[in-house]
Amino acid sequence: MAPVPRDGSDTFKVLLTGFGPFSHYTSNPSWLAAAKLHDEFIDVPKSPGYREAKRIHVTAIEVPVTYDAILSLVPGFHQSPPVIPEDIRVSIPIPEKGYDFIMHTGVGRPGGLRVETRAHKAGYQKPDAEGKLAPPAKSDGADDGSGVVRGFPDTGIYQETLDLVINDSVDVNLLVKHLISSENGPVAPSTDAGKFLCEYIYYCSLVHSEYECRQKASSAAKTPVLFMHVPDIDKPQSVADMANAMRQVIYWCCQNSVKT
Repeated sequence: MAPVPRDGSDTFKVLLTGFGPFSHYTSNPSWLAAAKLHDEFIDVPKSPGYREAKRIHVTAIEVPVTYDAILSLVPGFHQSPPVIPEDIRVSIPIPEKGYDFIMHTGVGRPGGLRVETRAHKAGYQKPDAEGKLAPPAKSDGADDGSGVVRGFPDTGIYQETLDLVINDSVDVNLLVKHLISSENGPVAPSTDAGKFLCEYIYYCSLVHSEYECRQKASSAAKTPVLFMHVPDIDKPQSVADMANAMRQVIYWCCQNSVKT
């Protein structure tokens, strides 16, 4: 049976994030691509698993490239209903029962698309776009030269989380095969998300997906979460190419990975 939206409607609700400016990126390629999908409806053709055709509605949000922003915003993305500050979202309806799928994107190394499979709690030693460092975190990871290991604060739900979280809600290898067969240019799975804001938001989102699931009925399933790195513009994919790849990822995940 194909997956269905959690609210029983005929529309999957998807949250897509891209990052804002940082370093020499006055316009972040991930946000330029993600913004093209904002408020878009993607049609899902009728198939044996559906009683009728379904649709996918995408909400795109730009996230500041700071540790504080991620720690502040991501927990709200996973709540039911989601909590999203007015100053970072366009005025569109918030799904009362939460998002069916959450996809994060950020700019990475040249050479193509990379779909990440895991994220770490600690080892985030680089300053963010405001020059601030991540909070101290208890871990065996490398320190920042002062003896401090940085990452997620060892308080609240992070106190019980693992040093490494592996995505178990999306079959990344199968997704990558689909993207390759659909001629999206170079694309590969990755086990190294970079220990910067991209990996930070991915870890945070995976953890809160698990946490929110545990707070609900035992029959509840986790909200699938994914992170995809895009290259700089035209190295080799254009912004339009990246947006189309994001669209295909969302479509595939709503067909194969969304909670039932």
